[in-house]
Parts: sequence; structure tokens; C-alpha cells
Amino acid sequence: MLEIVETHPTIAAIRNGEAVTDLQLVALERILRQELGGPNVHFSESNIRKAFNLKVNSLLSFLRELFEIEALPDYQDVVRRNFEDFIAQRQFNSNQIQFLRALQNVFEKAAVGSSGFV
Repeated sequence: MLEIVETHPTIAAIRNGEAVTDLQLVALERILRQELGGPNVHFSESNIRKAFNLKVNSLLSFLRELFEIEALPDYQDVVRRNFEDFIAQRQFNSNQIQFLRALQNVFEKAAVGSSGFV
């Protein structure tokens, strides 16, 4: 894991104060989940709290706390920002916007689903 933290371009960009896209953040989270996960490892909110004494609700927030990278947003922030951008770029009526907000809520809640992380 330390190798990923030291060499991953998205983490390097964040540390250098460079802008990263939400897609880069989601890809980073996916890579870390693959590398950190396994048959004997289960990353959940309760396991993280027990092992690190951190209360987090996503892998991104866990990384932000663990490595003290303040610029790393929560998964819910990434979802919220992308829905806001999507809605702002198009014209929807109030029913459509209400549906999109409900869908956004589902994605945000899925971030802390049964496993504790996205």
C-alpha cells in the first residue's frame, strides 16, 4: 500500500496542490480497494474504527485522515459535485430534478452501504 501512496499520480497531484478530477479520485479508490481487499481483509467503518481509531464513511475519507491529505474529498462530495454539474449543464423540469436528487441520495447512501465503504 505504501508503494501506491508514494507513486500513484493522483496522490502525487493532491500532495503538490494540483487539481484532480472526480474520475481520478474514484479510480484511485478502486485501485486501493483492489490492493487492500482480499479474502482475509474486510474494510468497513467498524473495522477501521477498531484498527485506526478513526470514524470515516468512505475509503477516500479514510485515506484523507490516515495520510493527512486535507484536499482529498469524501465520496459523498464527489457524488454531490457530479450531480450538481450534470443538472447545471442541462435543462430539467422540477420532477426530473426531484428524481435526480433522489438518485443522488441513493448513490450517497450506497457509499456507506453494508460494507461501510463504496
